[in-house]
Amino acid sequence: MKNLVKTITDFTYQNGLEVSRVFDDLLRYMIHGYTLPGQPGLTDWRYTKEQNAVFYEMYSQIVLIMQRELKHKLWFDIFGNIYEELIASKSRRSNSGQFFTPESLCDLMTEICQGEEKQTGKLISDCACGSGRTLLAHHVRNLGNYYVAEDIDKTCAMMCVCNF
Repeated sequence: MKNLVKTITDFTYQNGLEVSRVFDDLLRYMIHGYTLPGQPGLTDWRYTKEQNAVFYEMYSQIVLIMQRELKHKLWFDIFGNIYEELIASKSRRSNSGQFFTPESLCDLMTEICQGEEKQTGKLISDCACGSGRTLLAHHVRNLGNYYVAEDIDKTCAMMCVCNF
């Protein structure tokens, strides 16, 4: 993941941009890439062809990291990890009440709430989803549910979309 963080940091520095903007745009790039064909492009996309190649490189690195990590665990929150490392300063977290639940705690909460019985066909909601860690932990153990994720922070909402 160090190479991905370096790619994002270098791109940000070389182009005189804010890292939070680049991260948001990377999430938008990924979300838009999975929309239905024939839909209009992003009207406010300001990047050049060369810069778009870097976005594609970041996306490729994410895919490779996810493939590697998912060989060893049921789920992995790459976007939350990037966010915590590059963007979530202490002041931003304390001002908005943002605290990301550790992955191991998400797994434990799922085990405690679920018990021995698999849950299927249920409505599962998280009103402060962040990057979606708690929902991911539940989802990988309980397929066939309907998940509702909400967050006041647009970046968090986009991370959750990308994670799912």
